[in-house]
Order: sequence, then C-alpha cells, then structure tokens
Amino acid sequence: MTSEETRFFVLVSDFAQRNHQCKLTEFFQSADGNEYVLCFRPLAVDATGQRYIYLPASDVEIVSSLNSLPVSIVECLHYELRNLGGNFSTAFAAGADSSLRSE
Repeated sequence: MTSEETRFFVLVSDFAQRNHQCKLTEFFQSADGNEYVLCFRPLAVDATGQRYIYLPASDVEIVSSLNSLPVSIVECLHYELRNLGGNFSTAFAAGADSSLRSE
C-alpha cells in the first residue's frame, strides 16, 4: 500500500467508525486502476451486512493532498453507510455525489 493509500484508508476508516459504527474491511484498486473498492461492515459483533463503495482513483490523491475528506466523500459515506451500522442523521445524504458508485 502506498503512503497515499494508507492516509486515505486511515481517514475513511476513522470516519466510518466514528460516524457510522462501521469498519473498513477491504480496500483495493480495481484491475483497470480507475477506481478503488471499499467494503464496510458493522462494528457490532451480532450485526450482519456489508456495503461496497466504488470511488474514482483520483479521490485517493485528493484526500492525501488535503489530508482530510472533502465534502463530496463525506456526503457519499454518510449516504452509503446510513443503514449499515450507525445512528447518523441522514441530513447530509441529500447532496451525495452521484459520480460515486456503490453496490
């Protein structure tokens, strides 16, 4: 893992744990290198489910250079993780960036 990827992983993982009681369990670049795949699972031992999110590869560079999560990624994470593990109010979800994919 590169230093940029490590920084991205730490920031996203911390955000998911603090705001949605989820953990980032998988993080890898797609075969074509155009996007990153992130898998989140609830922290609760008895909870089930997972959520895969696909982000453009350029987001890793942006986050690394800012050393913080931009609003577009924060909104995406709030929207995508809202029902997985946490108690987040979905107020931020309305503006989620549609260029980010999830499954």
